[in-house]
Amino acid sequence: MLELSAKPISHPDCCLSLSTPLVTTLAGYLPEFPDLVLSIGSGSGLLERLLTARHPQLRIQGVEIQDVEGINKHLPEEDVFTVVGSIGSGVTCERASVATAWMFVYPRTPLLVRNYVQRYGGDCVDIIIWLGPKSDWEDFAPAFQSAAFENPQEIMDCGLPAYETMVIVQKKLR
Repeated sequence: MLELSAKPISHPDCCLSLSTPLVTTLAGYLPEFPDLVLSIGSGSGLLERLLTARHPQLRIQGVEIQDVEGINKHLPEEDVFTVVGSIGSGVTCERASVATAWMFVYPRTPLLVRNYVQRYGGDCVDIIIWLGPKSDWEDFAPAFQSAAFENPQEIMDCGLPAYETMVIVQKKLR
């Protein structure tokens, strides 16, 4: 298992820079078992595996496009779902309808996020975490506009380098 440090470091198996404070901060926002966290675009599954190894009370599953190179090197096979399509096609995974939390890590297109919010945002999901380059957030922010969700909140000092950000979007209280 990868050793983390307090300083964010890039790793070849994850788009996002990884650090101990990041994993701790993420775990503080994610719901515990039996609730489900779905990582949409989980890639190799390294971030998800680090989260569950350090915080075993979390239940995280990943979903990725079937033909993506490097898919699932780190998550148990039963916790990975694939969808057939292309990154720009807007294909979604039905597993999102039963997840209490979603994580988007370096999503490639706002269309993907918008499709999940429109199709499954009224279901079980209470919190969405977006992680990626600060420079991309402006393009993705409109995808989270929904009457069901609060305004997005950027989380400062979360263990990411200055060029990356974590944004939390929570469902409005009913």
